Amino acid sequence: MKTLSQKFQSLVQGSQFVVGTQQVERELIMSEIINNNKESLSISIEGVVIKLNANWSISRKSVNYYSDLTKKEYIAITGSELGLKKNKTPYISIQMDGRVEIFGGGNHRQSISNSSIIIL
Repeated sequence: MKTLSQKFQSLVQGSQFVVGTQQVERELIMSEIINNNKESLSISIEGVVIKLNANWSISRKSVNYYSDLTKKEYIAITGSELGLKKNKTPYISIQMDGRVEIFGGGNHRQSISNSSIIIL
């Protein structure tokens, strides 16, 4: 039987769920991840372990996970300094629909493949 993390990763391709995956199944997997990680979510990406805090809406109907990154972590994950701003703090965000994005502190953002993320 696949772990929850393996189920999630098997349904994603790039930064989007695989076309044809039923919405109900995607929602079920994401709701399981959210139910098991109400306050924070720990992940490993490109060998970097990150603890993301849950950022709930006021109604508590939606959530995303967020964490600041060091410049060293940003470079390790993205493989370059592209988009990294000198006086800004880079961060990572995982949205409720499974999108994973890294921001270099400015308007530049990079989508990260969900299949490269391990939920700890």
